[in-house]
Amino acid sequence: MTTSIFFTILVLLTLGIWIVAICSFWYGRELLKRQKALMGTFLPYLKKIAQDKATLKALNIDKNEPLSKYKEVVLPDEVHLSFTEKEK
Repeated sequence: MTTSIFFTILVLLTLGIWIVAICSFWYGRELLKRQKALMGTFLPYLKKIAQDKATLKALNIDKNEPLSKYKEVVLPDEVHLSFTEKEK
């Protein structure tokens, strides 16, 4: 084989590597765009779930409120119950 054939093969392999690299970067960028769109869709729901979990862990009851109102309420074990005074 001559030098020109080796040089041609080297150039083709180099071009092939660059083409694969460019396609990989393009595809990765498209995946990141799709992920950003999905996160934009699901993020409000995730924030709402986090807020719901936070509200389930604490319950504040006014000291002047009758406890008979909460007679039928069953709370999970991890809920912290506190009695507070209403500010006037």
